[in-house]
Amino acid sequence: MSTSITRVTERTIVAVDLEDDGSIEIRTGGSSGYRETLTAEQARQLAAGLLELADESEKYFAETAAAAIAVTVHAAPIGTADVTACCGVLPWHLPSIDRITSTDSEVTCTWAATARAECA
Repeated sequence: MSTSITRVTERTIVAVDLEDDGSIEIRTGGSSGYRETLTAEQARQLAAGLLELADESEKYFAETAAAAIAVTVHAAPIGTADVTACCGVLPWHLPSIDRITSTDSEVTCTWAATARAECA
């Protein structure tokens, strides 16, 4: 009664088999060839752990991707000033993804938020 799920990757073959005695055997290929026998409960715990790690991994990558593309909105220079009103940086020195606005409520520059909090 050998039911098998096999996944082939670039360097490793992983096989998970249900053995005749009801135990679950995990084998990895490659140069070391590792083999582990699990009870049904151990297999459930392993699967639950893998699912939890997969969820955490997805959350991490979603947060990392969002942070990587986060756009900072700076306050436009006031009057004849050459630098942003929020952090005093020349607009052409800002990261190319950043934006400039003349609407105070849209400013997300953290330097501006820190300065406003200190002045309050």
